[in-house]
Amino acid sequence: MPLVWIFFLPSPFLPLVSILLATLPYGKRIIANVDGGHFEGTNIKGTVQPPAGGWLLIRADNSVQLDVRVSLVTDDNTLIYTSYQGLRAGQQSVLDHLAAGEDVDPREY
Repeated sequence: MPLVWIFFLPSPFLPLVSILLATLPYGKRIIANVDGGHFEGTNIKGTVQPPAGGWLLIRADNSVQLDVRVSLVTDDNTLIYTSYQGLRAGQQSVLDHLAAGEDVDPREY
Protein backbone atom coordinates (compact mmCIF):
# COMPACT_ATOMS: atom_id res chain seq x y z
CA MET A 1 0.00 0.00 0.00
CA PRO A 2 1.53 3.35 -0.99
CA LEU A 3 1.92 6.11 1.58
CA VAL A 4 -0.57 8.95 1.22
CA TRP A 5 -0.10 12.44 2.68
CA ILE A 6 -2.95 13.30 5.06
CA PHE A 7 -2.00 16.44 6.98
CA PHE A 8 0.81 18.76 8.01
CA LEU A 9 1.67 18.84 11.73
CA PRO A 10 4.02 21.76 12.42
CA SER A 11 6.96 21.16 14.71
CA PRO A 12 7.95 22.43 17.17
CA PHE A 13 4.56 22.86 18.72
CA LEU A 14 4.01 25.87 20.94
CA PRO A 15 4.14 26.44 23.80
CA LEU A 16 6.95 24.00 24.42
CA VAL A 17 8.32 23.36 27.91
CA SER A 18 11.41 21.17 28.19
CA ILE A 19 12.45 19.34 31.33
CA LEU A 20 16.05 18.09 31.62
CA LEU A 21 15.76 14.75 33.40
CA ALA A 22 19.41 13.75 33.55
CA THR A 23 22.81 14.16 31.98
CA LEU A 24 24.17 10.69 31.38
CA PRO A 25 27.42 9.39 29.86
CA TYR A 26 25.65 8.81 26.52
CA GLY A 27 23.65 12.05 26.42
CA LYS A 28 20.98 14.27 27.94
CA ARG A 29 17.50 12.90 28.64
CA ILE A 30 14.78 15.54 28.06
CA ILE A 31 10.99 15.56 28.07
CA ALA A 32 9.45 18.25 25.86
CA ASN A 33 5.87 18.85 27.01
CA VAL A 34 3.46 20.15 24.37
CA ASP A 35 0.51 22.23 25.53
CA GLY A 36 -1.15 22.83 22.16
CA GLY A 37 -0.86 23.39 18.44
CA HIS A 38 -2.79 22.71 15.25
CA PHE A 39 -2.70 20.52 12.16
CA GLU A 40 -4.32 20.78 8.75
CA GLY A 41 -4.66 18.77 5.56
CA THR A 42 -6.87 18.62 2.49
CA ASN A 43 -9.81 16.95 4.26
CA ILE A 44 -8.86 17.22 7.93
CA LYS A 45 -7.89 19.81 10.51
CA GLY A 46 -7.83 20.15 14.26
CA THR A 47 -5.79 20.80 17.36
CA VAL A 48 -3.03 19.15 19.36
CA GLN A 49 -4.36 18.29 22.81
CA PRO A 50 -2.46 17.63 26.00
CA PRO A 51 -1.07 15.25 26.92
CA ALA A 52 1.48 15.39 24.15
CA GLY A 53 5.23 15.54 24.06
CA GLY A 54 8.57 14.21 23.04
CA TRP A 55 10.95 12.05 25.01
CA LEU A 56 14.40 12.94 23.70
CA LEU A 57 17.94 11.73 24.08
CA ILE A 58 20.45 14.34 22.91
CA ARG A 59 23.58 12.33 22.19
CA ALA A 60 27.19 13.46 22.57
CA ASP A 61 27.39 14.03 18.78
CA ASN A 62 24.29 16.33 19.02
CA SER A 63 22.08 13.87 17.18
CA VAL A 64 18.64 13.55 18.79
CA GLN A 65 16.84 10.27 19.34
CA LEU A 66 13.07 10.98 19.29
CA ASP A 67 10.09 9.25 20.87
CA VAL A 68 7.06 11.49 20.21
CA ARG A 69 3.45 10.97 21.33
CA VAL A 70 0.70 13.36 20.31
CA SER A 71 -3.04 13.46 20.98
CA LEU A 72 -5.10 15.13 18.25
CA VAL A 73 -8.73 16.25 18.09
CA THR A 74 -10.24 16.95 14.66
CA ASP A 75 -12.68 19.79 14.05
CA ASP A 76 -15.52 17.20 14.12
CA ASN A 77 -14.35 15.91 17.56
CA THR A 78 -12.64 12.71 16.39
CA LEU A 79 -9.76 11.69 18.66
CA ILE A 80 -6.49 10.54 17.09
CA TYR A 81 -3.45 9.22 18.96
CA THR A 82 -0.18 9.20 17.05
CA SER A 83 3.35 8.24 17.97
CA TYR A 84 6.62 8.04 16.11
CA GLN A 85 10.28 7.43 16.75
CA GLY A 86 13.24 8.73 14.85
CA LEU A 87 16.75 10.09 14.80
CA ARG A 88 17.62 13.64 13.82
CA ALA A 89 21.24 14.09 12.83
CA GLY A 90 23.25 16.39 10.62
CA GLN A 91 26.12 18.82 10.38
CA GLN A 92 26.42 21.04 13.45
CA SER A 93 25.66 24.20 11.44
CA VAL A 94 22.41 22.65 10.15
CA LEU A 95 21.40 21.49 13.64
CA ASP A 96 22.08 25.01 14.97
CA HIS A 97 19.79 26.55 12.34
CA LEU A 98 17.05 24.00 13.06
CA ALA A 99 17.35 24.60 16.82
CA ALA A 100 16.91 28.33 16.18
CA GLY A 101 13.69 27.64 14.26
CA GLU A 102 15.21 28.67 10.94
CA ASP A 103 14.40 27.08 7.59
CA VAL A 104 17.13 24.85 6.19
CA ASP A 105 17.36 23.62 2.62
CA PRO A 106 16.79 19.82 2.77
CA ARG A 107 19.82 19.33 0.48
CA GLU A 108 22.01 20.55 3.38
CA TYR A 109 21.21 17.59 5.62
